[in-house]
Amino acid sequence: GDTALTWNATIQSPRPWLTARNNSGTVPAGLAATIPLSVNPAGLPPGDYQALLTITTDGAQAIQTVTVFF
Repeated sequence: GDTALTWNATIQSPRPWLTARNNSGTVPAGLAATIPLSVNPAGLPPGDYQALLTITTDGAQAIQTVTVFF
């Protein structure tokens, strides 16, 4: 697009072992953004873990849900 895009990231059903380093931001027109995630497995028993990260934009132009596994 030709305008900047403001976004928000939310971890659904908060998981104490997962954090998004940036929960919101603005992407200049024509560029992309990366949302760094941190996983802290301390105290978790062995197993499979997953979470949903929902990304929304200003004006509800798009909603993207990403599944995170580790």
